This record gives sequence, C-alpha cells and structure tokens, in this order.
Amino acid sequence: MRVLFATVLFLTSPITWEDQVASDARGFLNTLTETQRKQARLPYDADARTEFNYLPGAKHGIALRDLDTAQRTAAQRLLATTLSKVGLSKVQTIRALEQVLFERENRNPTRDVDGYYVAVFGEPSDRGVWAWRYEGHHTSLSFAFKDGKIVSSTPQFLGVNPDPKALGNERDVAYDLARSLTAAQRKRAILDREVPGDIVTGMQRKAEIQRREGIAFKDLDAGQKAMMERLIKTHAEVQNEKEQDRRWKMIQAESLDEVVFAWIGPLEKKSRHYYRIQGRNLLIEYDCTQADGNHIHTVWRNLKEDFGADPLSEHYQHGHSH
Repeated sequence: MRVLFATVLFLTSPITWEDQVASDARGFLNTLTETQRKQARLPYDADARTEFNYLPGAKHGIALRDLDTAQRTAAQRLLATTLSKVGLSKVQTIRALEQVLFERENRNPTRDVDGYYVAVFGEPSDRGVWAWRYEGHHTSLSFAFKDGKIVSSTPQFLGVNPDPKALGNERDVAYDLARSLTAAQRKRAILDREVPGDIVTGMQRKAEIQRREGIAFKDLDAGQKAMMERLIKTHAEVQNEKEQDRRWKMIQAESLDEVVFAWIGPLEKKSRHYYRIQGRNLLIEYDCTQADGNHIHTVWRNLKEDFGADPLSEHYQHGHSH
C-alpha cells in the first residue's frame, strides 16, 4: 500500500518595516534592568511625548552614557532600523561633532557624545499606539505608530556645528533654487527682513507660522520645480524609504502646487540666511545662525500630525475615556 504524504504550506505575511521597528524597540527594552526601564519607558499619553528639545542637556528617557555595550548595540539597532542609511550617517556625524565642540570649548561638559537619549512611549506592538524618540544636542527625532503603521515622524530636527557638511545638500540645493529665480520671482520669494536667530517655530509643541509667504511651486519653471522637489526630498531622506514615500504622497495630496518657498538673507554661502518651505500642513525651516555659515538648524513639522496628534486624540476618545 502506497502512503501519500501531503505537503502543507504555511503562508505567513512578511514582516513589515514597522513590525521590525517595534521588535527592535522591544528588544532594546528587554536589555535594560528594571530601574533603567523606568527611565526609558513612559506612558504613551505622558506630557513628555509631546515635547522636544534640541539644546544640550538632560532629556526624557535614558542616556547612552547609562547603557552598557549590549544595550547600546540594541539602541543603535533600533535607530538604524528606523532611519535610512543616509539618515543614520547624518545622525552619527552630528553626534560626533559634540566631541569637536568639547575639545574646542576647553572640555565643556555640556558637549557630550553620550548625552543622547532614547525614550519609548507605550508598548511597542502592532496593536494600539506607541512611539519612540531619539534626542540630544542638534538632534530630535520622534516616531509614532498606530496598529502597526507609522502615523508620524515629526518633529524632525537636525542641526550641525561647526562642520556643515552633514547638512550640505539642504544648504546647497536651496542656494541653487534661490539663485535661479528671476528678478520678478525674487520679489515674491525673498523676504525683506532680518534673518531669524533660530528656526521661527523653536521648540513649540504646536508649530505655527502666521502667514504663508514666498513663491508657489506652480509659479516656478520646470527646472526650478525639479530643484524644489529635490530640496523637499533631501530634508526627508533621513527617514526610512517607506516613510519618505508616505510624506511625499501627503504633500502631493495636499496640493504641491500651493507649497511656497521663501528666503531671507544674502545669496552668498558665507553669510547668515534662512529659508522655509510651507504647505497646508507641511513646514520645513532651515536657519544658518552664524556669519561663517557653519551653524545650521533644520526642522520638518507637520501641523496636523506632529507627535502622532490624531492617534492620540482617538486614543483618548476610545481607549482612555474610562
């Protein structure tokens, strides 16, 4: 008698990028002691989740200086999974510049390559809401997830000092765009006012710009439109490719034609200057705060979804009301 063996195929869904981020966040938390977890993990609805700070000093969460080698490796894995390779390189370069500042400023203790913090809000999972943040001097990156999907990656702040190369494309592409404008276009795009001392929105929980000023995307020629697209995507490239694509689709859905570009200051690189790109919910700011052009601040805000704003509202209405 011949016995027939049936082959059973078990089909499983491939792990998504968001699943891997949640897995790496759980892995990081699992390396910590109970005391460390109390520092690193906070409730999703904690006030700390809707704060961000790009200045030197203590932050919410646990600092790299308080982690052993295995714990640091787990934190680095979480960061590498969340960001693109370009983004990870930028963040590592910015952190390394703290050592340069430490030496230049006579071993200033506020310049600390280990003064970068990891905070996890809620339970990393493919159900419900959770978030995490990586933050230190010149870096604040926040990510919020709902039911296994990313719903926010802003505020996104990156800064450099004293070497601007890490954010060189954010500077150079904007210069090319501003210099390409005709005399008539410059009257609309270049604002006649003093260069701000920092990004205008600062560290506000809710970003606000009173007026949308500048030249609209629809009023640029084909070459200028290509430069503006490249500039927006350059600011987004710190993110994972999936998140870059989600951001770009949102901008297009909200009308790319109405997005405006505004410049303040001279068109020479060795000078203080500022620009912003603004849409219905999109706000990108760039500020060069020193005359030698080597201290740059950049931020990407989303006026609707910063810190995962909409998922939090729904969380209160349905899961937290009792």
